[in-house]
Amino acid sequence: MRSALTLRGVDRSFGEHRALCDVSIDVHAGGVHALLGPNGSGKSTSLRIALGLLKPDRGEVRLLGEVPSGRTRKLRVGYLPEQRSVYVEMRCRDHLVFIGRMRGLDRAEARRRADQWLDTMGLSERARAYAKELSKGMQQKLAIASALLHEPELVILDEPFNGLDPVAQGLLEGLVDACTERGATVILCTHLIEHAERLADRVTLLAQSRVLAEDSIVALRQAAFAGWYEVDFEGSAEWIAGLGGHKTETGWAVQGDGKLLLGRAVEHDVALSRFEAMLPSLRQIVVEHTESP
Repeated sequence: MRSALTLRGVDRSFGEHRALCDVSIDVHAGGVHALLGPNGSGKSTSLRIALGLLKPDRGEVRLLGEVPSGRTRKLRVGYLPEQRSVYVEMRCRDHLVFIGRMRGLDRAEARRRADQWLDTMGLSERARAYAKELSKGMQQKLAIASALLHEPELVILDEPFNGLDPVAQGLLEGLVDACTERGATVILCTHLIEHAERLADRVTLLAQSRVLAEDSIVALRQAAFAGWYEVDFEGSAEWIAGLGGHKTETGWAVQGDGKLLLGRAVEHDVALSRFEAMLPSLRQIVVEHTESP
């Protein structure tokens, strides 16, 4: 499996504070990889080291197969930092044209893409407005366009939903899907776990400066499965009540070995209409791993 980003045994301290401790992350090329964890867990520091904006105290970093460099970062990566990054004294269209030129586009193509992205982000009417005149949400849209207009191989989005209303959040989800459809890799760092669950294929979970887990969402949910099943049926409830099952709003919930539970249902001549494993949500997994003891 080709990697878009690899960190191996990375440490980083700021004075007495150890921001990263033996952090290893492997982002497979293609798809969406989410970095999740509480504030101060090391997510943003990991991204800045991956981009070469910070040097690790120890460890190995590969960005698109190379040691991170300014050229790779400029031409092959689209980066949206957590702290909104726009040139507030520039007009919106000029801002995007400038970014496009910085990313290797010729002037005509930079102008074409600037107009395209202003339209995509609903900012066409503000093309000649200075970025400082925009609302926070509009500035975030401009920053997102700046990260994507050169069609980078790797897109890194650090808290991209900040300041966006629900409609704009849906737009951004669509843009992430469009990136993966053209073969790009997206790294998504967000506190909004529901977005990560909808968009991501794989997850790295960090807490207290360390990696706690890294795998596909499917594998993480299956690993955290505690043997609970949701059941609907016709017939007497005596069999399931006797197994410790309890009534829910949508049916019954019971814990145990799936084959044995099905066997008991057959023994009691119960007509099952649903027998579904209750896999934990990504949010439940994150909370379980990161909540304070």
